[in-house]
Amino acid sequence: MSNNPSNPDTADSDVESEQTETTSKQRLYQSLKTAGVSLVILILFASQPVAAQGNESLVCGSDFLESTIQAFVTATSLSAVILFVALYQMDAIMEMVAMSPESQQKVKQHEKKLWGALIKIIVVGPGVTAIGGMIGWEFASCIDLVPFF
Repeated sequence: MSNNPSNPDTADSDVESEQTETTSKQRLYQSLKTAGVSLVILILFASQPVAAQGNESLVCGSDFLESTIQAFVTATSLSAVILFVALYQMDAIMEMVAMSPESQQKVKQHEKKLWGALIKIIVVGPGVTAIGGMIGWEFASCIDLVPFF
C-alpha cells in the first residue's frame, strides 16, 4: 500500500492510532486521579483512629510523617507546574504548525484543559489548609499544603 492520504486503508489506520492514543491518555488520567483520591482517603482515615486515642493526630504527632507529606506535596506540585509549562510550550508550537482549523481547535481545547488543571493544583492546597481545619482534619493545621508561598 502507498502512503497516499486518499487511500481509505491509511485513513482508517490513522483514526485507529488516534483512538488508541486517546484511550491510553484517558487510562493514565484515570489512574492518576484514582491514586490521588486514594491518597486523600488514606490520610483522612489513617488520622482518625489515632486522633480518638489521644490529643495529637498521627500526622501532627510524627515529625517524620509530617515532613514526608510536605515533601510529597511540594514535589508533586512542582512536577505538575513544570509539566504544565512544558505541555503549554508544546501546544504553542503545535498551534504554530497546525495546518487545519480542526487541528488548531484541538490544540486550543488542550490548552484550556491545561489551564484548568493548573488552577486545580493552585486551589486545592490552600483550600484543604483553610477548610480542613474548620471541618476537623487535624493534619490540615500542621502541614503546609501551600508549597510555593
